[in-house]
Amino acid sequence: MRYKLEKSWRSLLAGLLALAFLSQGQETEAQAVPPGFEFLNEPQLTEIDIHYGGYYIVSTLAEFNLNSVTLINPEEVSTRVPDVLNVEALTGLLSRPLDANQQKLCISDFEPACGMLAPTDVGIIFDRSKLRATLFISPDLLETRQASSAKYLPESSAGFSVLNENFLYYSGYGGDRLSYNLLNNTNIAAGESRFALRNNISDAHGFTIDTMAWQREFEGMNYQLGLFQGYTNSFSFMTSENLVGASIESSLLTRADLRQSLGSAIGLFLPSRSRVEIYQDGRLLASKYYDVGNQILDTASLPPGSYEIELRITDASGGTRTETQFFSKSNRLPPTDQALYFLQVGQVVERVGAGIIGEQGNMVLRGGYSTRLTDSMGVGVGLSATEGSTTLHAGFFGLGEKYQLKSGLVWETQGGLGVEVDYRADLDRLAFTLNSRKTWQDNPYAQLNQNSLQLNASLHLRTPNGYLSLFKRVSQRETFRRSNYGIRFHRTIRPFRRGAVSTDLELSRANRDFLAFLSFSVRFNGDGHTTNVASRMEYESNYDGYQRMDVGGNWQSRWMAGAFDQHQFGIRADSLNQRSIEASVETSGRPGAAQFALRRNFDAGIVEFDGLLSSSVALHSRGATIGDSRSAKSAFMISVSGVEESALFEVLVDGSPRMRVQAGQAYLLPVAPYATYEIELRPLGQDLIETDRIKHVKTVYPGNVIELQWSARRFRVVFGKLVDTIGNPITDAIISNVQGVAATDEYGYFQAEIDQFMEELIVRKADQRCVARFDAPSANSQQVVGLGALICSE
Repeated sequence: MRYKLEKSWRSLLAGLLALAFLSQGQETEAQAVPPGFEFLNEPQLTEIDIHYGGYYIVSTLAEFNLNSVTLINPEEVSTRVPDVLNVEALTGLLSRPLDANQQKLCISDFEPACGMLAPTDVGIIFDRSKLRATLFISPDLLETRQASSAKYLPESSAGFSVLNENFLYYSGYGGDRLSYNLLNNTNIAAGESRFALRNNISDAHGFTIDTMAWQREFEGMNYQLGLFQGYTNSFSFMTSENLVGASIESSLLTRADLRQSLGSAIGLFLPSRSRVEIYQDGRLLASKYYDVGNQILDTASLPPGSYEIELRITDASGGTRTETQFFSKSNRLPPTDQALYFLQVGQVVERVGAGIIGEQGNMVLRGGYSTRLTDSMGVGVGLSATEGSTTLHAGFFGLGEKYQLKSGLVWETQGGLGVEVDYRADLDRLAFTLNSRKTWQDNPYAQLNQNSLQLNASLHLRTPNGYLSLFKRVSQRETFRRSNYGIRFHRTIRPFRRGAVSTDLELSRANRDFLAFLSFSVRFNGDGHTTNVASRMEYESNYDGYQRMDVGGNWQSRWMAGAFDQHQFGIRADSLNQRSIEASVETSGRPGAAQFALRRNFDAGIVEFDGLLSSSVALHSRGATIGDSRSAKSAFMISVSGVEESALFEVLVDGSPRMRVQAGQAYLLPVAPYATYEIELRPLGQDLIETDRIKHVKTVYPGNVIELQWSARRFRVVFGKLVDTIGNPITDAIISNVQGVAATDEYGYFQAEIDQFMEELIVRKADQRCVARFDAPSANSQQVVGLGALICSE
């Protein structure tokens, strides 16, 4: 209860009169006090509330009159103000009488320039009617708070743990072809260090190992020793080879204030709805259906590095074609305060072969250094030397308000040459993208490998009626050349709240094939489901005189279920180019996740399918826990005890719901590594349950599994009457051992929230104490329980 002196009533009266004078535009000086009320301007001593930045910080004694306020204990205020450069100096400034500035009080919501003060050092606005002072401090007296106080992530919060992930990718059609790849990732970790094992079992190459190495990534550095894939940062002409050796490189992943990565766009022209499979070294990494036209592939799941990928495209008729494109996912511009470098030495390992590790190749020494010259420009130089040749690399990156430019040049001692340009510009309504890469090399054993050309250029214009795009793409190797260009128009309108109508028009040429189509689609969004209906008119012709005109369409619906939409079912029917129907299922839970798609192509007479099965297992001090569907390189093991298993809780990560758990069971919650998380628990349902008010703050690195435990208690609402040993009611007494505040009324009746196992109430009145005992309510009893009359005795 707030302390007030005997003169508080005078303070209140003075405040009311002061407000009356202020509202009439009167002065608040001593001579403005009406005759007979001179005592209002006498010094008053009481406790006032101090607010700073919109928040209450402390209550402190102060002496004040109508003109000024003097803090009795100024250090109570100065020590509560955050980000102060010099607390002692602020205490000194607060020790002097401070102008009350009551003319700055806001009397109504329509007053301009009220409630604010810009002092040269410190100042207040004092509201005498509320005994409240709002404190203002000059920015010169305060520190500048950085967006991120720590440059690097803190140390790992985990001890020893093992995290294993398994993914089975599969794809095929009919009984003639089945492709599969079983990928296993295992990390045996202790803090920031780990032993990493990555292996594959595929239909093409059997059992192979990609990674078997000791790794440590901490405070801006990454170390590797063993068999690993050597990444080369922004030097895309150095492919990411598997090496047996050692590597040291700078890392941005452990930076707490900066992360930047980029994957190059892979574009395809598809004359019909097709399945596109992405392979690296004969291993299936992704499989997905794409609609007809020019498509940018989803490469989010592809691993980082610079390497060739093989695309296998199966069209509507069941025909398959392949093409190879270069892919790069790497950091571009180094941070302003850190240069990036890497150094790798070892023996090149064939990533595919008959043995577990395969045939070993040449020794290689590679290194690179890149730095930022200005806030918007960076350069890099690199070298790659093998027993047969040496390549020298140079690169430049520029970043402007409306553009990004990355360029690179490589020269090889065996006569090879390579150049790349990646330019992106956004000029309000106009956007332009150019990505080109050209190599000249006739020696098949050189580092640059072969002659190649890859070009992607597009121009996008935003008009009042939609988007107009021009595009040109070229992909050339020694064995093939594919080129397509054209124009496309897209427009979307929303005639109703939960749906949209869009139209697309495209004219394009691929090599000597010509394609024109006009399509309309309508999308409906409902509660837990979406439906899309599209119609399409298409014309196609090629160089040998073949022509085709077709009109058709498709219908597609998807339904979602589960607390986090973890169960999805979709169905689609097509009648353009082909007659087909397909169904897909995606589901996830504690054991893992499953995706399956089945497609019947009636015109080709084949059945196609593809999917993914995934799961994770964590080994820790308490045993083993099976993970859920979300793949990650680190995890938390969540458990709740103290209540029956029917109790349900929600796990919040950084304030957002991530999963639901039941008491008495262990759950694995995968999360991304190189991050610090805040994890807390919230009870669900109507039951009265309280958990430990703990917000765990933990930092994880790859392979870390951190156990987080909560203790929960169930509460019940009880009511009754307290009497003494002779039957008289115990009135106006405090019950001290319950949730919150509970007391008896004038007749001895009470209501309180108690622990489910509680069997006594501790009652206090003045200096008296007694205990009322009772039988604890059964576990299956109601949440509100009557205890009747309880005798309270010593």
